[in-house]
Amino acid sequence: DRLDLLHALELLGTRHVRRARVFHLHHFEGLEFAEIAHELALCPRTVARDWNAACGWLRQHLQAGRPG
Repeated sequence: DRLDLLHALELLGTRHVRRARVFHLHHFEGLEFAEIAHELALCPRTVARDWNAACGWLRQHLQAGRPG
C-alpha cells in the first residue's frame, strides 16, 4: 500500500539518496527520464539505471515485509 511504499522510499533515501530522488521524481511527480536527467545533471541512462535499481530495491524490501 502507499504508506508502505513511502516508508520504504524513506529508507531507500537513507541508503541511496539519488535513487530515491529519481524514483520520487518519476513515480510521484511524473517526470520523464530526460527531464530528471536535466534536473539532476545526469545522463538519461544513469537515470534509467537508478530507476531500475530503486524499483528492485523497493520491490525486494516490500516483499520481505509481507508474509507468504
